Amino acid sequence: MLQVVGESGSGKSMLALSLMGLLPPGVQVRGGNIRLQGQDLLALGAAPMRALRGRDVAMIFQNR
Repeated sequence: MLQVVGESGSGKSMLALSLMGLLPPGVQVRGGNIRLQGQDLLALGAAPMRALRGRDVAMIFQNR
């Protein structure tokens, strides 16, 4: 399990959206890689990424 903590505005949400493959249009990961059990998540297509969400990768969105 990974928990991300930090001050408001420190990038926690953007990090989580990157991990989930849910970045908004026009935003992209420009360097590095994101690996889960040796698999590069950035190289996955839409369907394989959808299969991981909820099963292997999840995010709890904060209600405002």
